[in-house]
Amino acid sequence: METNKLPKLNVDFHKFQPILKPIYITETTFAYNFIEFKYNKDIGKYELKLLYYEGIRKILKEAGFYKRYLNNKKSILIRKVGCFIEEVSKEQIKDAFQDFVYSLDKPFEFEYFASKKINDDVPKAKYSIPTEAFQNTFLKQSHNIFNDTWLEHLDVETTPLLKDSKKKANFVFRNCVVSVSKKDGIELNELSTISEYVVWKNQFIDREFNYVPDNKKNAFAKFLFNVTDGIDNRFKAMCSAIGYLSHNYFDPSKGYAIIFYDEAITNPSSPMGGTGKGLIANALKQFRRSTKIDGKLMIDGNRFKFELVNPDTQIVWIDDPRKDFAFESLFSCLTDGWTVERKFLPQFYIQPEASPKVLICSNVVLNRNGTSNKRRQFSVELNDYYSKQLINGNETPIEKEHGILFKEEWLQAEWDSFYSFMIDNVLMYLKDGLIPYQTKNVEINFLVQNTNEDFVEYMTEKNFKLDVWYDTKKAFDDFIKLYYGEDSNFKQRGFTNWLKRYAESIKVDYDNSSSGGVTKFIFISPPKQETT
Repeated sequence: METNKLPKLNVDFHKFQPILKPIYITETTFAYNFIEFKYNKDIGKYELKLLYYEGIRKILKEAGFYKRYLNNKKSILIRKVGCFIEEVSKEQIKDAFQDFVYSLDKPFEFEYFASKKINDDVPKAKYSIPTEAFQNTFLKQSHNIFNDTWLEHLDVETTPLLKDSKKKANFVFRNCVVSVSKKDGIELNELSTISEYVVWKNQFIDREFNYVPDNKKNAFAKFLFNVTDGIDNRFKAMCSAIGYLSHNYFDPSKGYAIIFYDEAITNPSSPMGGTGKGLIANALKQFRRSTKIDGKLMIDGNRFKFELVNPDTQIVWIDDPRKDFAFESLFSCLTDGWTVERKFLPQFYIQPEASPKVLICSNVVLNRNGTSNKRRQFSVELNDYYSKQLINGNETPIEKEHGILFKEEWLQAEWDSFYSFMIDNVLMYLKDGLIPYQTKNVEINFLVQNTNEDFVEYMTEKNFKLDVWYDTKKAFDDFIKLYYGEDSNFKQRGFTNWLKRYAESIKVDYDNSSSGGVTKFIFISPPKQETT
């Protein structure tokens, strides 16, 4: 299970100690390493009293700890190693430094002169500070340093971040940087070409890469062929959607959520699943920094629903949202950027152009009423190529045909072919944008979900003709008689609302009229498109 708790850091602070000699601060104080001493005139000697704040700050800086602004107002704590940066928490920094303090197994031994103004007769004194002494001082006073206020004193890291632009995408591998653009195609460059930038550590693809032009034969590409076969342009639509999600530049005017559905018409109370939607999301995780969110958490009033989203997140994968999920709640994310509240980490804001892309894998069709909903949704259906092979529920048809995808044991050639295919999808998107296709059952599944299977079956069998008036009460009585009987509590008003939803699902207009106590309805043909 994913969590917003950051992992423990492995930092070798022994490489970053300051010069091991006493440091004059004032006439009555000096510092050594990360501890501070104050003169005690009663004994004529300096005593260990405090942690040396500036010493610790210098050690932290040498170890790569900084703060970095995400926007003009808000900063986060990071660690920089080489050209890579990652977000860290104050707890991580404190734990790492504490491990360093407790790894010191020898006393601090040094000599220091007292100030002449304190006592002209004090000679050079020898000091031997036991490990227990400076460890105890750290335990008593570390809360004064490892807190939000003091850590604001860390230096600001300002190296430009390597970003995708509107016309270009970048992917950093172990051995090269791959740049993809409509103008220049696919280019592999040396890592030195990004020496003036920093890269989020979690966006780095920790594998070697060599581009393979003939990449449609890899297991993942074959899987996509299988789940999209038989529908014009669906495979291209799927590939363009993968390209869109993999391009880490967000245009608020084209803020889509990519939604993967099952093609089969299913009862919303017992959805089929098993088509492979999650496998595509996992493929994207091999390529871009993805954060998975349980769709059951996407409810109104949950202010922490996006708490797993981090500044380096490139794709937010919402998995299996509830039937009553309000798609409208994503509108601000798809246009105005993301405000992310986290329980144990600072809140932050992601600018619109840097926003992560949204992927939704759903077993129910999300709200499509209204143009605002529809124009922000790009839907791709997966057929039952694999799910129809599920009989007992314990079969693994995808593994049976393709083996375990993305396993560590994959040969280099398999990884090269997979990544080349994914990069080709990015190039397709940059050239052609999202490629639409005529969805097969999205509308009818939405109708079933918002009416019921009996009504959809009734409307299909009756096959009401367009531009013909029908008696509403007769149709309602006929429906009740066929499916529920005279004792049904279902009202004609509800039936009328369902007729309106049916009209929306088949993309025609609905109208009704009432005269002499008789109400009628009609499905109106869409206007003919003018030809030029």
